[in-house]
Amino acid sequence: MFRNLLAPAAFIAAAIGLVGCDRPANEPASKSASQAEFAIDYQQFQLENGLNVLFHVDRSDPVVAVSLTAHVGSAREKAGRTGFAHLFEHLLFLESENLGKGGLDAMSARIGGSGANGSTSRDVTNYYQTVPKDALEKMLWAEADKLGWFINTVTEPVLAKEKQVVKNEKRQSYDNRPTATPST
Repeated sequence: MFRNLLAPAAFIAAAIGLVGCDRPANEPASKSASQAEFAIDYQQFQLENGLNVLFHVDRSDPVVAVSLTAHVGSAREKAGRTGFAHLFEHLLFLESENLGKGGLDAMSARIGGSGANGSTSRDVTNYYQTVPKDALEKMLWAEADKLGWFINTVTEPVLAKEKQVVKNEKRQSYDNRPTATPST
């Protein structure tokens, strides 16, 4: 895992170093490092159904990142009744009426996608993956399909299995964490 972090860090360091190489050494910088502004150009709009869309164009690679983020997380759960946001994160990954079981993963693999994953935190639940740029429309359709057509695929056996998976993940990640410090 540490090795996986070194490559992006080295790239960022190299990119920052290259940015500084575009002016002669005797020319003063226009702003100090603490005054420099960091901005990412993006478009934001809202669809008729209330979905907020943030759109950023980066032509540095022939891929697009698709990220669906919902303002739903564990902070809205009642004490003793936790895990609902995490459970829905799992259920939305399984299948939809149009794509079928494992259909999203199969479609993503077929079009060259990678890195499909999701997470739930206190504030949000998100799903993300990277696909070739010509597959953006297909992935947006698949994300919409996941949201609109998953509910009829949730049967009692599916729900029971995913409840156990989420409970097990909670035990592994929080309840039985080997690095936890004992309370005094």
